[in-house]
Amino acid sequence: MTSSQSFVLGYLCYHAQQGEAVYPRDIEKHFDFSHPTVSGLLQRMEAKGFVRMEPSAEDRRCKRIAVTDRAMQVNQQVLDQLDAAERLMIRGFSTEEVDQLHNLFARMIHNLTPNTDEGGINP
Repeated sequence: MTSSQSFVLGYLCYHAQQGEAVYPRDIEKHFDFSHPTVSGLLQRMEAKGFVRMEPSAEDRRCKRIAVTDRAMQVNQQVLDQLDAAERLMIRGFSTEEVDQLHNLFARMIHNLTPNTDEGGINP
């Protein structure tokens, strides 16, 4: 699984757990991917058994992305590996240090995110 597929899989699984429908255009907008990129990515993920493309109940012209049980299992494995890596990296840190680290990371991410107040475009 590529990193792009892993990120998209996480996005899809999260929304599936929330009971929310996801369409290819949602992935295009969220990840700022082109339509051809999303189309190819979903085709490869479908071939690997991670997703199914289903007609939307609201608009049969649109295809809703459904995650498979295999996708949910693989996503959980990825989350477990990330959790284990984080536990290893913060071993010996106090709760306050971990909180401070998370706050610093959040600030760095904010600095990398375009802001409409500064003339950028919100993703």
